[in-house]
This record gives sequence, structure tokens and C-alpha cells, in this order.
Amino acid sequence: MGVLGLVIAVVGKCNPYGACNNACCYCYYYDMPDQLDGIPPRRGYCPEFDGGNRRCRIYEIRPQGCRDFPTVGDFVSGNVPSGCEFRLEVKGRAD
Repeated sequence: MGVLGLVIAVVGKCNPYGACNNACCYCYYYDMPDQLDGIPPRRGYCPEFDGGNRRCRIYEIRPQGCRDFPTVGDFVSGNVPSGCEFRLEVKGRAD
């Protein structure tokens, strides 16, 4: 993603035992895969999050939105939890 002529990328790696305390699992989610347009998503722990073990039950087959998190947009909108080991890095200037 480019901002003010800079190329910015998300770098890092998820540490499930990190300081974020699995806060990315506290997210917006839909009750049904094809939820009706008029029904907003709910905010809370993902139904696939195992709170006792602090793990995702479906990590290997998790949805694409979970695989893509966090994006530059997530950082810009403030949706990345503090303690997350991902970070933004300037990679150079856009041509």
C-alpha cells in the first residue's frame, strides 16, 4: 500500500503466546456464512476460538480474512491489538 509516495508493508509473524493475548480473535464475525445484508456482524470472540486453550480450533483451515489479518488498512483503522507482533515497515518509495 502506498501512503505519501511510500511503499508500506505489514511485516512480522504471529506469536500465539505473545503479548496480544489472541486479541485478533476478538473480532467482528457473522453467525452464518451467507448472512443477510441487513443483519450486521457481531463483535466478540470468534466462535472457533477456544478460550481455555487460547487457540483457534480451525487454524489450519481458517477463513481468508483471518489469514490476511492484519493488513495495512487494519493498522490505519486501529484494528490491530496492542502487543501484536506484526508491524508496518516502509519498504521504499513508490514510483
